[in-house]
Amino acid sequence: MINTMKPIIHSINLRTFLVTLSLFIAVLTLWNSCRDELKDKTFLTTDDVSVVEYILQENPPTMTKFLEIAEKADLRGMIHAYEIKTCFIPTNDAIDEYLRSIDKSSVDQLSQEECADFVRFHTVSDTLSTIDFIDGRMRIANMRKIFLTTRTRYRDNRFVLQVNRQADVLEADIRVGNGIIHKVDHVLTPPALTVGEQIRALPRRYYDMYDSIMYMTGWIDTLNRKGSNVWYTVFLQDNESFSKSGIFFVKDVVERMKIHRYDIVDAIGEDDPKRLKDSLLWTFAAYNCVRGLNYVYDLTMSGSMLTAAPNQAITFQLVQDVVLVNEYVDISGNVEKGVPIKKSTVSEYTDLSCSNGVLIDMGGYIGPRKRRATPLYWDVCLQPEFMKDSRFRRGGWNLTRAQFEELSDIKSTFIMNAGGTDFGYEYQGGYADNWALVNFDALKVNFYRLSDLSFKLPILNEGTYKVWLCYRRADTQDCTLQGTFLQEGHDDQQMANRVMVYDYHDTQTDPRILELTRGMKRYVAKHRSSTCNSYLLGIIEVKTTGRHMLRLDVIKGGRNTQVWIDMIHFIPDHMDQLTPVFDKMGTAHQWPCTPCNLIWPFDNLTCPAADMEGCN
Repeated sequence: MINTMKPIIHSINLRTFLVTLSLFIAVLTLWNSCRDELKDKTFLTTDDVSVVEYILQENPPTMTKFLEIAEKADLRGMIHAYEIKTCFIPTNDAIDEYLRSIDKSSVDQLSQEECADFVRFHTVSDTLSTIDFIDGRMRIANMRKIFLTTRTRYRDNRFVLQVNRQADVLEADIRVGNGIIHKVDHVLTPPALTVGEQIRALPRRYYDMYDSIMYMTGWIDTLNRKGSNVWYTVFLQDNESFSKSGIFFVKDVVERMKIHRYDIVDAIGEDDPKRLKDSLLWTFAAYNCVRGLNYVYDLTMSGSMLTAAPNQAITFQLVQDVVLVNEYVDISGNVEKGVPIKKSTVSEYTDLSCSNGVLIDMGGYIGPRKRRATPLYWDVCLQPEFMKDSRFRRGGWNLTRAQFEELSDIKSTFIMNAGGTDFGYEYQGGYADNWALVNFDALKVNFYRLSDLSFKLPILNEGTYKVWLCYRRADTQDCTLQGTFLQEGHDDQQMANRVMVYDYHDTQTDPRILELTRGMKRYVAKHRSSTCNSYLLGIIEVKTTGRHMLRLDVIKGGRNTQVWIDMIHFIPDHMDQLTPVFDKMGTAHQWPCTPCNLIWPFDNLTCPAADMEGCN
């Protein structure tokens, strides 16, 4: 048996030798042919280490206990994996201090679930450098779907970057092969108190009146509720804010409310003082509460929100670096000055995370009041899912049908299967003659495959509005849409006009005549070409203040190409429909009286001289 096998073994070894020799000769030949080309050249290679390798190679080691926790959580592989991530890693001393605070002596005493929660709370599945940090929530939630916050404080003659108001960043922007490390001096933990508990814990010398009102009206109990989808954003008002408005006692709040909530007073009457007081105070407390988790960053993006007070909205406007609440201009041009939100660098209670919400500290008194119809110039790309994407206003992307159907505020009815590029977020940086998209972006839609497309709108106050569809045309060959306005409890309102979104803007006809005869207007401030257009869908009556629906019904789908929906304007019918217009940065300009060099891009070459006629 052995003699029989020997020749076979020798044969295999000989073949192996010959193959090896052939490969060696080939490599040697290739080397000789290339050696002159490689001579005196420098080639870059990478020896970037992963998060895990960086921690292990650090000398002296300061973050190894984080790896111990990741190991016990069975998440060390995730930390080491190639996928990009940002890790806020506490030092070993910080973890020891944390363990002592929870009466544990070592990592071994933590359960696997506790370790997993620990690692996920300190990790974000994207790269976040200090350039991305703002005073407020980070743009992306951590792996436990909770937003961490950052702020900069000046302490001991230096600026200190804080995370979650719990830890200082000791070393920032440590770049490794699979992400970024920020070394911090304390462990980060989820907020322990509910919004209601945090209000009760506020220093009474500053917030006792606000606390009393929230307690008396039962809102403290409401704000203590917890649940998977239970979130509250609550606007605080301290005693100084009340006193500046002439309010020193709870009864003064009631008197102020009598002035502005006459509908409640008329319904209940002065003859039932206790019921009237309770109702007015409850409405005031409810006005300071918004359902949902909204940090200051989210408020500036939204523009307005519906409060817990029935039929009452609250508005937000970013002016330079200050967020103003309820800045309002009436039809006579009278200005109701907005109340500033205190910055988180000034107040401990702005963007203060709670277990079921967040607190926002106001710099003055805010309360409900009856308001007339107010213009809404809505950028349709302000969708919750878009704004949470790291590419928002940085780059565009396409959506699959499944991703499109997951959008919370946009819905559609399909008449055929959707393709991979039928929907998308379009981003166009810079400025081009034929791409004047406001805020650089638009919703990209192929109407050929749809029977309708519906938007859940921002808040509209009661009143009558003209509705304008603002778009960037495409070669869509007779794509025609018609609008229908829907509000719960009322009949649907189909708008009169059928909008042909393949039409160019008419740059030759006088704008006033164009508005009256064709229902067409210019909406971009520097209109170098006629590709961006705005058509009047029709007139609607908003019967109750709130968030309603606008449906675009597809009359003709055109051919298999896309349209870019940029904005939708809701302008009270008694107001001028042609102004303002918007530049690509999203800034509103009075038309036609803003000089060209004050409109982005700042030059004198892009506005027709006739635009300035009749301006002072």
